[in-house]
Amino acid sequence: MKNVVAILLASIVLVAGCSQTVDQSQIVKRHRTLYRVNSEEPFSGVVEQNDLNGQLSKRYEVDNGKLNGILTNRDLRFL
Repeated sequence: MKNVVAILLASIVLVAGCSQTVDQSQIVKRHRTLYRVNSEEPFSGVVEQNDLNGQLSKRYEVDNGKLNGILTNRDLRFL
């Protein structure tokens, strides 16, 4: 019985820790809520944007279509 509980708990933690990471171009904003393109459900996951060199320039977390957590934005003025 303890093994079943341990496996169940590990499965829940593993699934909860997994989130989608998408490019900024796949996200649209409708009525102050973020959605994936052609989706009716508010987006939950991580959004990233790369600069022209392919380096990460922006990253933020979204939960149920709203900004959740830290917005990381690389300032390009000092490059």
